[in-house]
Amino acid sequence: LKLIAIETHVADARSCCLHPASATHRQMNDDELIAAGITNNLVRLSCGLENAEDLIADIKQAEEQADFTVVCPHWGNEYHLEPNNLQKTIAQKLCDFGVDVIVGGHPHVVEPVDLISSTVSGKQTVCIYSTGNAVSNQFRQNMPNTSKKFPHVGQGASEDGVIFSVSFTKKGNGEVVLSGVNAMPTWMHYYWANGKNNYEIIPLDKEIDYVTKFNLKSVESKLDVSYNRTMGLVEAGIEKFNNQY
Repeated sequence: LKLIAIETHVADARSCCLHPASATHRQMNDDELIAAGITNNLVRLSCGLENAEDLIADIKQAEEQADFTVVCPHWGNEYHLEPNNLQKTIAQKLCDFGVDVIVGGHPHVVEPVDLISSTVSGKQTVCIYSTGNAVSNQFRQNMPNTSKKFPHVGQGASEDGVIFSVSFTKKGNGEVVLSGVNAMPTWMHYYWANGKNNYEIIPLDKEIDYVTKFNLKSVESKLDVSYNRTMGLVEAGIEKFNNQY
């Protein structure tokens, strides 16, 4: 299977106005891409939206070269648990262009998973609007002002993240179909030890006893809240996919 991932800035959090992004990744030559661990099986394009034609051209190129296409937009409003109208509009357009998977980021909290149907072909696209935070300093104790505006941040929402995975199957006739979607909640464990700040990403995998494995009995209640909050946001979209596939 050949994957193409497109990374793009599509809006800023305050005005939701389209704006250009760095073209750093486009400036890397083939040798530099290989040195960075980006092989020929993963063609990585990065663009800003000085105009929408940049992204459309990249998607068309991806569709010509790849078995499936993933777009990773930097979008949405910081600390909002739901996508805004611009995110939804862009997600629908990406689906209409034939993109297979959308993995969003920027809001610093987890946002829902959805299964979007193309208004052109009927093809469906899986979208997670935001995967939340991984390693960051946005733990609840460090954000008193933000927590006043967004109470869920004061309850730890900016410590939540998701390991989002999708599976594809290539049939004997060469057709590639999306065959699985999964989201594993994560929680950012911040603590002081040995004279320094420590940051750990804890996978909240119900198949293992992560409380004992990572010695987290003292924060077990926070883990439970984080898990339930994240699954409350992503579970419906995953079930929607499973019910259709």
